[in-house]
Amino acid sequence: MTDPKVYDLLLNEVINLKIGGYIQYPTCQVHELLKIFQANSGYPLNVLLSNDGLQCQALRLGAQDWQSGRLKLKLQFEPDLPDSEESDGGDLNSPLDEIRRLAES
Repeated sequence: MTDPKVYDLLLNEVINLKIGGYIQYPTCQVHELLKIFQANSGYPLNVLLSNDGLQCQALRLGAQDWQSGRLKLKLQFEPDLPDSEESDGGDLNSPLDEIRRLAES
């Protein structure tokens, strides 16, 4: 089970990075950020971000042998404040509330 305070980012969601010098335009969609990472790493990140992942083996701490599996990369967002503290006290029954309830069930 995942922490409900951490969200997987979708490729079309927008982020604003608080870093200078690394990226010309710090406000971008996730897929644009991945293109920048890929250009600097020289490796196709779409393989690591896909559901298939990259075939590999891992030797984990305490294990006696290598374990086959797939390496996957995820970008996640963790808000500084819980959703209830971020709200501006506006409409308490947002149209998104029903979508959130459906997604959680």
